[in-house]
Amino acid sequence: MRYIWLLIIFLFLPLLLAAEDAGITYTVKPELKQEASVYFLSVQGTTNLPDGALLDITFTYRFPGSDNERYLDYERCPVKGGSYETRLGPLRRRPASGEYLFKVNFDPDRQPDAILKNLESKYKGLTGISKTEVLTIGASSEDAPKERRQMMAIIQKEGLALKSIFEDIKGHYHKYLGSNNNLPSPPRTSGEETFRPEDSKALAQWSKETVGKLESLVKSILLEDELRVFESVTQAKASIENSAFLLKSLLQKLDGLQAFKEQPPKDEAEHKRQLAILTEEISGLYKLTVKEVLENLKDLGIFSLDKKVLIASLGKIEAIISRAQEDKPLKDEDKAVIMQEIVALSQNLPDMFYDELHQLVSDIINVLKSNAPIVKQAKDGIIQKIKTLRSEIETTTNY
Repeated sequence: MRYIWLLIIFLFLPLLLAAEDAGITYTVKPELKQEASVYFLSVQGTTNLPDGALLDITFTYRFPGSDNERYLDYERCPVKGGSYETRLGPLRRRPASGEYLFKVNFDPDRQPDAILKNLESKYKGLTGISKTEVLTIGASSEDAPKERRQMMAIIQKEGLALKSIFEDIKGHYHKYLGSNNNLPSPPRTSGEETFRPEDSKALAQWSKETVGKLESLVKSILLEDELRVFESVTQAKASIENSAFLLKSLLQKLDGLQAFKEQPPKDEAEHKRQLAILTEEISGLYKLTVKEVLENLKDLGIFSLDKKVLIASLGKIEAIISRAQEDKPLKDEDKAVIMQEIVALSQNLPDMFYDELHQLVSDIINVLKSNAPIVKQAKDGIIQKIKTLRSEIETTTNY
């Protein structure tokens, strides 16, 4: 019996040694996980690496139809009990559609000394390993561009809210400087009220509420594309974040100016001198802030409007639709003019007007596709949408 065991050991020993010498292995399993109302991009796997070994994991994104990868994050993940797991999140919204690449890399040179010695004694010719698995989110290649457009539309609408807050701050700016008769006050437009000392509490309350609006605005846009997979969305969000930060800083300075004015002066002359210096500093900050915020708003497409051209295009379409006879179809030359003006509108209108333009074009296309006369209901619907879009354009401020 003893010889039989020796024979078995002799026959199977090369196989056992070969198995031990087979090398390091690990699997890569990516998935999208949802826990309650939040999401995670998770990657996990099994491995024959010992506890304490480290795997380098890189998360990237690839837009459908493109070879370019956008870096998202990097993690060092320890092995425990023959497995590893790490995840990216929590994300308050489902990640954007597209391909998410999970690259899991084992690098001997980046292991703790004790782990490296263990591995070198166990495996011959220890080398690095890199494996990549792809997780696809979304049903089709059209999902990602559609989501990107939707995010941009939301952010540009928030840009309009930022513009409103910005103009409100400009309107209140003179109240801070105009509360002291010895200081120059910016020109007031007709109908503006003169600042009174009793307005100080109201001004402080307005400042607090305005800061809250700016913080709420930033919080809202951060929900869009949390992983920063769409570069255009990331840039648009940065424009709003930067503007909100600058405006909050300006309000803090203005609040400080108001607090200084309300301090009882120990030395009247010195108080006036310091007040003049502080006012000059804030005046310079105000000019820089206005300039920077205007540039950010222009980057969002808020103010890049040639109103005359846009309103003229709408006027041409409205005139053709208004004079169209309900017992005759549109003439081919009228259809050609309408299509020409639609193209001009789509090229010159910022994305923030996308919804209004889309609804208008949809109604017009339904009419153009038919050779039947335009019914009154269709005419009225198109004219009403033209008026709505014209009103939006006219009320948008250009700088």
